[in-house]
Amino acid sequence: MSRSQPSERVPNPSTRWLEWNGSSGDLSFWDKATKERVRVALPFTMMLLDEMRTVGGFDPKGKCRIFANEVRDTTIDPLVVKSWNSGIIAEGLYRRIQPVVEAAGGYFVQSLYIAYRRENSDSYALGNLQLSGAALSAWVEFKKAHAADLYTKAITIRSYVEGKTGNVVFRMPQFTLTEVSAAAESAALALDAELQAYLTAYLKRTTHDRAEAQPEVEPVVTADQIPF
Repeated sequence: MSRSQPSERVPNPSTRWLEWNGSSGDLSFWDKATKERVRVALPFTMMLLDEMRTVGGFDPKGKCRIFANEVRDTTIDPLVVKSWNSGIIAEGLYRRIQPVVEAAGGYFVQSLYIAYRRENSDSYALGNLQLSGAALSAWVEFKKAHAADLYTKAITIRSYVEGKTGNVVFRMPQFTLTEVSAAAESAALALDAELQAYLTAYLKRTTHDRAEAQPEVEPVVTADQIPF
């Protein structure tokens, strides 16, 4: 640490950690100040800034969240997967630790860093949307179809599409593209500059150190609160 190069332990600049709930078909985030989960009304529009990968889940033994450090490429970047109450579950490349992670209640998560418009305001904020399970599958298909437009247009979740596996009904977000105004694009670029400064510092830290940077989500939950 120095005057020109301050501490690399910069806090994550995201103001909200949004999750898609596949059971109810809605977005929500954990408000750390009020200790309440807040539902976000649809349609919800965002501008994609960057993508990372991580692990989430529910530890039934500890009755708490499973989390991990974020990486750009799971094929070359190791993960340290932890339970909020029980410590390290597994560490290494995802393909090697996947069986252990899944047996413990963990799952793969796509971590989307986004710019979103504040409620009742013309200003924008930096947020994060975590997608897993069927919601992640819907995102992957959307990416394949619209790869060239993901970083030039906005993405709107207008509603959901229902699917069914056996007796289980799930709801996947329905993504569409939206044009971006010059003002919105300018705001997104400014927020991305802030994000990239954070990620540059974050990725210089050790894997274990990065795994200590826990997202702003409630640590203790029940299995039915975990978004699949």
